[in-house]
This record gives sequence, C-alpha cells and structure tokens, in this order.
Amino acid sequence: MVSAPQEGLPELRSWFASEIGVDQDEVLISPGCQAAMSGTMRALGPSGSPVVFSVPTYPGALAVARSAGLTPAPVQRRLFQYGDSSEPGAATVWQSEDSRPE
Repeated sequence: MVSAPQEGLPELRSWFASEIGVDQDEVLISPGCQAAMSGTMRALGPSGSPVVFSVPTYPGALAVARSAGLTPAPVQRRLFQYGDSSEPGAATVWQSEDSRPE
C-alpha cells in the first residue's frame, strides 16, 4: 500500500499555496480538523500553557487542547445584532462586543 506524504500531496499543496499566495512549503494538508488542531496546538503551545477559547466553542477543540497538555481558558462573548434580515436583500450581521462600532 502506498501512502501520501505526511505534509500532503505536493500537487494539492501547490494549488492551495497559489490560491492564498504563499510558498508550497508553508502549506500543510491535514486529514481533518481534529488532526490539524492537534498538530498546531502541540507545535505551538508548551504543555501547561493557557489557550483562549470563546464560549461557546467546538467541544473537539477543548478535547484537543487538553490532550496536548494545554489549559483551556474560556472567554464569554456578548453578541450584538445589526441590520434587519426581514427586509428584502438585507442580512443580519452579528459582531462580538470588542469589534462593535462606536
């Protein structure tokens, strides 16, 4: 059985790199988001370090952080609604409190 390179197929990495304007060596293809989060958290966060998550968050991310030896630090977010989605062609946009316009 032949397996793909750990960093992903070169052709796929090249395509993504050209789409986002970076070198192919800066692109890593992951078999799924759990694997990508795990690799990232293990590479960047020393064991015992806090990692901030907005609440609510994806439960899998918390599990990955804990398995990497990191300490999840929840941050409660308040949301504000702008716009009226009942008007034709309009959309409702939600923004967090810290990005709310004055």
